[in-house]
Amino acid sequence: MPESQGRTSASQRRALAEFLRARRAGLSPADLGLAEGGPRRAAGLRREEVAVVAGVSVTWYTWLEQARPINPSEDVLRALARTLRLGPDETAHLLALAGPTPRAPAPAEPSPALQDLVDGQHPAPAILTDRRWDLIAWNHAAEALWRYSTVPADEPNVAVLTFHPVIRARLVNWSAHARRVVAEVRADSAGLTDDPRFALVLDRLRAHPEVDRWWSAAEVRSRVGASKVFDHPQAGLLRLEEVVLRPAGAPDLQLTVLVPVRGSDTAQRIGTLL
Repeated sequence: MPESQGRTSASQRRALAEFLRARRAGLSPADLGLAEGGPRRAAGLRREEVAVVAGVSVTWYTWLEQARPINPSEDVLRALARTLRLGPDETAHLLALAGPTPRAPAPAEPSPALQDLVDGQHPAPAILTDRRWDLIAWNHAAEALWRYSTVPADEPNVAVLTFHPVIRARLVNWSAHARRVVAEVRADSAGLTDDPRFALVLDRLRAHPEVDRWWSAAEVRSRVGASKVFDHPQAGLLRLEEVVLRPAGAPDLQLTVLVPVRGSDTAQRIGTLL
């Protein structure tokens, strides 16, 4: 079987095996144009069905799902992605998990210029986060909405805070947004399988029953922003467009800006909180 030149870590291989098993379990033979082939002990495709359609040996594919130290080529991985009906984000995630062990995230400390960038988004709430979704910096509008300064020093993680009771209560259609966050965290997880801090973040997230269920579904989405509505107890309905940017020269950081929707009075409503 063709192999790539890089070597993956044991944690990457375990994450890859988990992802493959989850995606295989979510498909039926009919999805691949195959016959059912008699009773099944478990839901989803059989390993041999994936192997045959992808054009690899059953033994080799079994080893991949067992996290054995094998290094598939990109062509083989893309064949598996097509077989498992993966979209662009999911395929990128698969390739990242099977690629060389990534470097550790750089220490997250905002430079004065980056803090100025965050502050300069006023009156739009803006935050700066690292690859683990830890909160690095925020502006006055974000503080007015969420009181980040009151969050304990060991808990400043935006993904975890999505499940805080206050956010649950204020974010309209919270469940759909929270599920999207979990899929975005999974997308970022490919580069963090060996990171102790991220492991703690993931443990805290999966302590929520919804997250454990959604994580097991192995959905993957890149961070591209979304429309959000917050029902604030003092300011009322705030209609915002989330924009996610990566500052030049800071590849481990993301700037998230919640831009008031044009034509709405959201900017004025936020102003009443400042």
